[in-house]
Amino acid sequence: MAAKWLYWFDELNSGHNDLVGKKCANLGELTRLRLRVPPGFAISVEGYERFMEETGAGEAIRAYVRENRERLHEVKAQVEASRHIRGLIESREMPTGMREELHHTYEELKNRCPGDELSVAVRSSGAVSMPGQMESYLNVRREAVLLQRIIEVWGSAFTTRAIAFRLERGMEME
Repeated sequence: MAAKWLYWFDELNSGHNDLVGKKCANLGELTRLRLRVPPGFAISVEGYERFMEETGAGEAIRAYVRENRERLHEVKAQVEASRHIRGLIESREMPTGMREELHHTYEELKNRCPGDELSVAVRSSGAVSMPGQMESYLNVRREAVLLQRIIEVWGSAFTTRAIAFRLERGMEME
């Protein structure tokens, strides 16, 4: 069985930055301090890595980067790389086991939240800080949309500006 990759905010604290990113770890810290934080959960770096491995997207990205590494400092190549890599990620479906775990967690979140219609935010909070480089989605209201938005946020790690950001700072592309 794969390692745990979904965490309720109340399971997290500021010591979990490398697991779920600083933003989510801080939401956990605030929740534990009993401050007013809406119920929620975080997907760990393990969840992203599991998706990339189980769908084959990770290997496809590594192959693409190996083939195009010399050109990636050109703006046109970065635009092409973004389009290609995002397509690799966003064309994949959430693997069955992950989809089922997300379904159960989302259902539990609906039970924890009062009201008829649950609206959630899907945003990045990775262990590596790339401020403003990844997309966020607010007012996500259906589970099918939630799954797609999670994948799109992961894909946004490869926007043209995120690729340029990584290259400028000597970060890995893979």
